[in-house]
Amino acid sequence: SPKLKTMQETRTSRPADREAFSLHSDWYLVPSCVTDLPHAETEDGSLERMLNPWELRSRLAATKIVMTALDKLQPAMNPDQWSNPFWGIALQTTWQNDTWRHGRPPGGAIDPANWWAACNYALTVVPFIVARHVGIIEEAIIAQAPDGAETEVIFVRDLEQCSTVFPGATNSFGELFKTVKSTSQLSRQKCLQLLWVAHDHCVREFVAALGYKLSSLSAREADFALGWAELVGFLAEVNFDTGFDDTREFGTCLPTRLLEDIDGIVACDFVGKQNRCLIAVELVRRIEAVEPGLLLKVFTALGTDGMTEAFDVAKQWLFNGFSDCCSLFCGALGLCDNLVGALFCCCKNPSVESQDYTRLHEVDGGDRLLQLARSELQAMSGKTSAQSVVLHYQVRPLASKLNKGRV
Repeated sequence: SPKLKTMQETRTSRPADREAFSLHSDWYLVPSCVTDLPHAETEDGSLERMLNPWELRSRLAATKIVMTALDKLQPAMNPDQWSNPFWGIALQTTWQNDTWRHGRPPGGAIDPANWWAACNYALTVVPFIVARHVGIIEEAIIAQAPDGAETEVIFVRDLEQCSTVFPGATNSFGELFKTVKSTSQLSRQKCLQLLWVAHDHCVREFVAALGYKLSSLSAREADFALGWAELVGFLAEVNFDTGFDDTREFGTCLPTRLLEDIDGIVACDFVGKQNRCLIAVELVRRIEAVEPGLLLKVFTALGTDGMTEAFDVAKQWLFNGFSDCCSLFCGALGLCDNLVGALFCCCKNPSVESQDYTRLHEVDGGDRLLQLARSELQAMSGKTSAQSVVLHYQVRPLASKLNKGRV
């Protein structure tokens, strides 16, 4: 069967996009090593380098300093300065800040009361602290959280606190940095695998710890936040490449502002791929709320090749919707004609010579997943209001395709 082209194969060089990001985020001005950080006086009167993760440029520095250390230890992994696997975290930080998800106007101070800001704190500061402990970066102290938030245990500042609040992430980032330090030439795939394990641990641990901050968001934004945290787990399973280009490409599907309750399932001012992202995130959240772990269980049961094919089809849908091109790709791969069947590669192409095929309902939990997906998509497509036109072209086709595949 013809193989779906990956995003990397179909993408041309994007120097203009890279330059635009660098200028917009002042990336060139972000400190790249600990010695570029300012000094601060400690309680005993000594001067130490300090990272202040409550200001955007300094929070980006936490990631950029780790990136620089990784480049020095594994130069072959980032020959063009845009392939470092930690670009994923840096770009998530800038997207959240640009869209007011850090609670204050973009580019400046970051609000510790905000859910997104607190989650991003974990994904930027925990690896910095662990890298410091492993010895791949120099010593620096972490500034306290402002506005009375310094007593919140979530805002860790040393390894002991990290190990208490984020034990899985601390151990996993430690394994990553020790491997980076001790291996003469670490493969990119191995590095991505270790990074995704650590990232997944961190996400699951901060979601469990930060429920009390969801009230800082609208109900619709809170739903999106929880769904997004679940969806990221699927990126981990397929070892998604978190270099700049792939991450930036996916970033064009993300909402460009905070969601409000009047947005409902989709937003009338978003383009198609952004609304398809909202639909996918909401569907994942709803299924997870009813049957925790079922979606990921069925997905991983497909094996490495199945998950990769499913992810390729999902990308085509996310960027193109139900276009003729997408239908052609699905047919060429011999996939079922319903969406969930396509995304989970539930049917290999049967032929006269070989009747070797696997249907989704034969996978443990597959029947229940199909039932839930149909039910939730129908509920989502039943929404009315000013969104009806968008829903007609985005949500209802999903429910329709699932109904056609009803066993």
